[in-house]
Formats: sequence, C-alpha cells, structure tokens
Amino acid sequence: MRYLLELSKEDIDLSKGEVLSLIKDKHPILLSNFLLVGSSEGEISFLSDRLALTKRIYRVLFLCMEKNLISYIEKYGWGKIYKKDFSLQLNCKLKQSEREIAGIIWNKLKRPKVNLSDPSTSIHIFKLKDRIFCTLLEKELKKDYLPREPHKRPEFHPSSLNPRLARVLINLSSIRKGELVDLFSGSGGILIEAGLMGLKPTGYDIDKIMINRARINLTYYGINHFVLHNKDALDVRRKIKYIVSDLPYGKNTKSKDYSVLYSDFLENLRKILVKRAVIVLPEFKGKKVDYEGIIRRNKLKIIYQFTKYIHNSLSRRIYVLE
Repeated sequence: MRYLLELSKEDIDLSKGEVLSLIKDKHPILLSNFLLVGSSEGEISFLSDRLALTKRIYRVLFLCMEKNLISYIEKYGWGKIYKKDFSLQLNCKLKQSEREIAGIIWNKLKRPKVNLSDPSTSIHIFKLKDRIFCTLLEKELKKDYLPREPHKRPEFHPSSLNPRLARVLINLSSIRKGELVDLFSGSGGILIEAGLMGLKPTGYDIDKIMINRARINLTYYGINHFVLHNKDALDVRRKIKYIVSDLPYGKNTKSKDYSVLYSDFLENLRKILVKRAVIVLPEFKGKKVDYEGIIRRNKLKIIYQFTKYIHNSLSRRIYVLE
C-alpha cells in the first residue's frame, strides 16, 4: 500500500531522513512536505509509534489528474473504508466544493453519517504537483515531550538534548530493538528516550557526577533496564551495533582540545562500530571545523548529514555514519 507522511515543516530534510532510516521503501517521493512511500500496515504502525518529526500518516486511496477526480470519486468503493461516520477535508483549491464532493461520497454509502469533530473515517484530499491524492487519515502523531524537557528532569544539565531531537537521533540510527549506546551520555537525555522506546539504554561517561545524574533521571521516568559505565569513551573497546552520541563541547568539557578529542573519538568509533552511529558535533558561528575530512580520514561513511540551528552562535552538525 502507498502512504503519504506529512513531515514537519520545521526541518523537512531531517524529517525525511528519520523516516528513511526506519522504512524499507527504496523509491520514496518527496512532494512538498509530504513523503510518498510504499509500505505495509505493520510497518506503518511501527512508524507511528516511533517517529518524532512526522505529523500525520495518510493511506492513499487513489491518485488522479484533477480533471478526473469526480469520476474517481463516483467509482471508488467507499463502503470498504467507511466505519460509523465520516468527514471530508479539502486541503487544496478545486473547481468542486468540499460540500459537493462529500455529497457524492454520502450517496455511495449505506446509512451515512457525517461527523466533523471526531470522525472514525477521515478523508483528506491533497493536490501535490499535478496530481490529486485522495487519502484516509490513518494516524495523527501527537506525542507530548514537554514533561521530559531538560529543565523538568530532577537532574538538570543545560547541554542536554531536548527529547524530540534525541528521539530523532535514535531513529536515524535505524535501530528497531536491542541495545542503544551513548558514549557521552551526560545526564541521560538520549538514554531516556531510548528506554521509553523499548530499547536497552547503555551509557558511558567519564564524569561520575554525570553518571549519577543519568541514573536519577532514568529512574524518575520509570526506566529500570539501563546500564551505566563510568568510563572514557576513548577507552571503550567492545563491538557495538548502534551508537548515538552528542559529543561534549564548551567550558564544561573536561577533556583535551576538542578537535583532537573528536578525531580520537572517530578513530576509535571506526574500530568498535558494527552497524550505524549518529554523532552530533558543534558548529560555532565563524569557526568551521572540517568534520567531513576527519570522518573520511577515519574511513567512516557518511549516510546522511544535517545541520540543526540552535541559536545565533551555535548549530549542531548531525552525522549518520556506517
């Protein structure tokens, strides 16, 4: 089946990358802020539980040229998707009104009932490029991240990632189950999201205070299957399938010069990485670092790269590596 995923306009490239890291479709099509993919119901159910930057998922009932829309509406078997009531929403300008099209659907149903506030059958029509997409709303992805914002955790640290971005990074790793490792776990922002996603969170940090903060935060959110190690990331030698880390920067970093730290870390990453790593590095205004060069020298392959604006003087460079 084909589906339209309505991506967040906040960052369409990052939203698309998150989806494509989890889905098997090799020929997705980006249409404005919608991603057209082929998938199964089970896969879509999985995506709806995991995605952080997708707003809604629609099943494509049919697509056609605008001049053929009424013919398609009249021929479509609406009874096979209709439940107890329905609504129709036009998300584009057409010659026909919403009322006219809804009337045709009404006449094709047995015992039809309209429900504009909370319909069990929510039909949406979009015009994307030169095609009309008639769709059924499958899922509206409403996740409340506010209770897990860094300042609401019992152990606050200003450099911790917000929960939505942490979840995106985890999804970019393509992990579906098993252990998710953060080699610079800090106060546990990435580990919290990994635990709530049903993964096994494992964190490493050189700072004992940070390890204790992470333990308190993870426990506070009801996560009890985590593992924490008070250890330097550069000393980790075991093989790891999936790694997601926001590398340290700024005055709180207790390690060597940053460029040397990043280079040494990436060198060790190449030795221990089995499948995929998602690494976040800082980019300060007016101070560019040749991260791509460092990555290539360490023989790691860049699958995706994104820039996430934080504020006027800082952005985050996100690298998905294999």
